[in-house]
Amino acid sequence: MPIRPNPAEAPGGRAARCTLAVELMERGKLEDAEALFRLVLATEPGLKPVRMALSECLFKRGAWARAYENLKAVLQLDAETEPASPRARYERGLLDLLFGKL
Repeated sequence: MPIRPNPAEAPGGRAARCTLAVELMERGKLEDAEALFRLVLATEPGLKPVRMALSECLFKRGAWARAYENLKAVLQLDAETEPASPRARYERGLLDLLFGKL
């Protein structure tokens, strides 16, 4: 099941773009979905749900390196709000382990 950005929190066209991107991803139109997620993130890069949805899209496309970099950005957002949280350290370690960075 795809991670869905919360369009209720999004003003204007962002909600429509996120909803359409999720629908496109579910239908296998991954390049189009990625483009819409990136369009939203271009103006608001700190939207974690959208960044997580983009990561899922990249995984489905087999773009492992880009998915890894995108997930690191999500963890960085967490680190900025909770710099030394055990969860952030665990998630970063798990991500590094999955991608062979340890």
